[in-house]
Amino acid sequence: MKKATLKHVGFSSLGVFLGVVITPVAIWVSFKHGDGFAILETPYFPLLFPFSKLLSQASGDFANRLLFTFLFCQFPVYGLLLGDAAAIGRKRFAWTSLLIGVFHGLAVSICCAQ
Repeated sequence: MKKATLKHVGFSSLGVFLGVVITPVAIWVSFKHGDGFAILETPYFPLLFPFSKLLSQASGDFANRLLFTFLFCQFPVYGLLLGDAAAIGRKRFAWTSLLIGVFHGLAVSICCAQ
């Protein structure tokens, strides 16, 4: 296994930073188009946070800690994965982007089908 280089850490940190910046914007968009705390009923919530939506449907309530963990960590984790892949190379970045897109899209399609 390769040791992490400064480039590797830099790309990963940048990805996490961008994820942390994007998360409040995505939450704001979901709240803006909702009715107060009826965030789960907005059309944007399942598109932006499909894993949280699936978790809330499975557990039956919105106010649990695991759901909020998914809500706030989704985009930073995406950023970490993409930053890590970008440090390795373009091909790894492309495959990682594709896999994230497929899993996110699959989760959105499951949310919308229910």
